[in-house]
Amino acid sequence: MKAFILAAGLGTRLRPLTDTLPKAMAPVAPDLPLLEHHIQHLKAFGIREFVINLHHLPEKITGHFGDGSRLGVAIEYSDETAGLLDTAGAIRKAAPLLGDEFLLVYGDQLHFEDIGALIEVYRRSGASAALLVKRSDNPANGDVVELAQESGGRIVQWHARPHAIADLSGRLYLNAGVYVLSSGVVSRIPSGRPVSLDREVLPAMLAEGALLHAVPAAGDILDIGTPDKLAYAQAWFARHPARQRRALFLDRDGVIIHALPRGEYLTDWSQSSLVDGIQSLVSSARSAGYLTVVVTNQPQVSRGLLSEEKLRSIHDRMADALDRQVDAIYYCPHTDSDCCDCRKPKDGMLVRGSRDFSIALDRSIFVGDSDRDVTAGSSAGCRTVFVRNEFNAAEGARCSPAFVVNHLTEILELL
Repeated sequence: MKAFILAAGLGTRLRPLTDTLPKAMAPVAPDLPLLEHHIQHLKAFGIREFVINLHHLPEKITGHFGDGSRLGVAIEYSDETAGLLDTAGAIRKAAPLLGDEFLLVYGDQLHFEDIGALIEVYRRSGASAALLVKRSDNPANGDVVELAQESGGRIVQWHARPHAIADLSGRLYLNAGVYVLSSGVVSRIPSGRPVSLDREVLPAMLAEGALLHAVPAAGDILDIGTPDKLAYAQAWFARHPARQRRALFLDRDGVIIHALPRGEYLTDWSQSSLVDGIQSLVSSARSAGYLTVVVTNQPQVSRGLLSEEKLRSIHDRMADALDRQVDAIYYCPHTDSDCCDCRKPKDGMLVRGSRDFSIALDRSIFVGDSDRDVTAGSSAGCRTVFVRNEFNAAEGARCSPAFVVNHLTEILELL
């Protein structure tokens, strides 16, 4: 399933910030735009393909994300620079990119909701649309839905703005701006003009008997539309438990696959074999709530011995061998002479993983087989594990890891 993130709004109430940034690029943490948080959050639920609509300062979005490969996803763009089309109009324009069913996310809302549960309700109910709803102290700010008396979340009434509802209680909820939509919804959207999903399309479908379902949000869903709301959202985001994700960072050669002698480089997957115990370690880590992130130096790219396309193919085969239980693979293609910030012993790849996935580095573990790995992990604040092998005795003597193991299964007790 693809996700369509609405990011074309002008954000006039957020000026002067939005004089130089699209609203969806407002930072929710240092160096973390809200739009990037959405992508990383949805990625955790298996969403790997995204469409983003553009209008205000589109180059700020395309320049930051490109084709999405930096984040391990694929991103396409729907251009609305000629004129805003409202929510449903934006869907109609982007429809050729979206498929028969897709997730729709308002790009100016901040949350950590369980998107998998919303998708499950959509599929189980057979509804034309399923949407997240929430409680609010100010119902006038949005569209209100009324749920049926029986359990299940079926929507029986839609109160589009403006309405006179002043209190949300009982079966009344505020639309929270996250939907799963079917092609049946898209077919109801007229082309050639701005169209509102919430004021025109969904209320009309409900009045004609279409099945729409709602899922009450488990946590807060915050609007970032004013400076005060953005500041509140940033503080909320910083203390949210989901910001405390733990990760098992893994070096590649010597930890996941058997190391070649120092100075020799893997250039084809056929040269590799998995280290004994790695599959059990990765599976156990994920069961314990750890993300699994690979960080590896690959200077053979810079030296012309291996193309990045070939390296990505090797990593794709490696991910298959690990039953796709890998959340991200970061590699540094440089040599020491390039003086980059990503090549270990620098901690750039770990810091990037922390930013991309909201990882608490001080609650994470780095497993490596070189002094470079230990230095990088220590610099980032991780607990470090040095794995002995037949090639690294001298390196082991040069570093001071928190733990030294002879076999990966010894790490299980640390999780």
